[in-house]
This record gives sequence, structure tokens and C-alpha cells, in this order.
Amino acid sequence: MMKRTWSATVLVAASAAASGQTFNVEFGADASAPPADYGAAGLPGAWNTFTTMPLGLRFPLVDIHGQSVVGMIYNIGGTGTMSADNPATSGGDGALLDDAMTSLNNPLDTCIFFESLVNGDY
Repeated sequence: MMKRTWSATVLVAASAAASGQTFNVEFGADASAPPADYGAAGLPGAWNTFTTMPLGLRFPLVDIHGQSVVGMIYNIGGTGTMSADNPATSGGDGALLDDAMTSLNNPLDTCIFFESLVNGDY
């Protein structure tokens, strides 16, 4: 069975001039999320952390201020998460990059979808 590993994190950050929502997403154990003062895309704040995302099940999101936003996240193909300590990363970088969503569904890769987001630049 083929195993595929995908990016540990999907970061979605709105442009200052746009009306899009601003939120951070991280895959891995709850305790593995970067701290709120870590700005991976230049915007520190609350993190949406997902340990598992059962196929097709929608999950609500919070913005960088921890407030609920219009929009949901869901996954097709991802079957779990994994974690490995990369000695080249530490602090917030390590918290963000040492986790990944995995897929054991050959030939389907992990696909992460966002729906019902406010129009704007992301």
C-alpha cells in the first residue's frame, strides 16, 4: 500500500486590503500547535488544529482572534496524521512543520477543501 505524506499545515492569510477571513490551520496533536504569537504567514494568532478529519466531515474554523468565522474545512483522502521531530526545526517552526496529514488511499491523495468562505484574497 502506498503511503503519501502531505504538508503539515495549510496557512490561509488574507491580504490587508482584501475582505477575506484570516485563519491558521495545523494538522497534528492538539498540543503540537504553534503558539499564538507565532506568525507563520506574518499573522500570529489562534490556530485551528486537527488531529483527525474523518472523510467528508465538515469542521468549523476560528480566525486569528479565536472568533468563529463563516467557512468550514474538510478532507477527502487523508487517513490520519503523523509526527516526527525534525532536528532542523525548533520553536514555532518545529510545532508547525513536524506534523503531517497522511493518505493510504492509493491513488487518491489528501485533498483539503475550504467551503463557504467570505469572498476576498487568501
